[in-house]
Amino acid sequence: MHIRTFFASLPIRKKLLILLLFAFLPVAGIIAASGLHFRNHVINDAKNNALLLVQSLAAQQEEIDAGIEMMLSTLAQLPEVQKLDAEACNKVFSELNKRHPYYSTIAAATPDGNMFAASSPFQPGTVNLADRKHIKDAIMTGDFSTGEYIVGRVSKTQSINYTYPVCDTHKNLIAIVIAGFKLDEYNRFITPELSSQLRWGELKKLCYSI
Repeated sequence: MHIRTFFASLPIRKKLLILLLFAFLPVAGIIAASGLHFRNHVINDAKNNALLLVQSLAAQQEEIDAGIEMMLSTLAQLPEVQKLDAEACNKVFSELNKRHPYYSTIAAATPDGNMFAASSPFQPGTVNLADRKHIKDAIMTGDFSTGEYIVGRVSKTQSINYTYPVCDTHKNLIAIVIAGFKLDEYNRFITPELSSQLRWGELKKLCYSI
């Protein structure tokens, strides 16, 4: 009774406001719940898309590594590289780099780190890579090695470098072949139209074209 009396004593304007408030409260609740549901849906979609992107990049990185290892292991068997023929290696590396510009460099160094051939012009005897992780790892493990993200001393390009040991017929280490993969190339994998088009075929063709 007190509530009814109180409500009856209110001005018509306030009564209308109260009635509108009660009418719109359920609607507001539905809108809030819908907004929260949509927000959670958007967040979940973003998480799933990010996970898919990371998984895709990881898979593509594995294929890049495999393709470069195949290419470097083939280079390590070339007579020009086995003979440490700097002039001939420069020509081979330069031609390969022109045909496959996603490499920042293709080069070779002696076990002490001195680079004696590269796809880019450089002054012989002026570049030593002994401090580079990929060089140290190739010497230590005697196997294909992946380095860190660096800026090339000759190419001046941000890249991740890979190495493969070159051994003579007596299994002695005589050189190391190197390939730098440009970091800019990863931007191509993130775009939707190219994310599923990793040039694995191009990497394999490179090995067979040497």
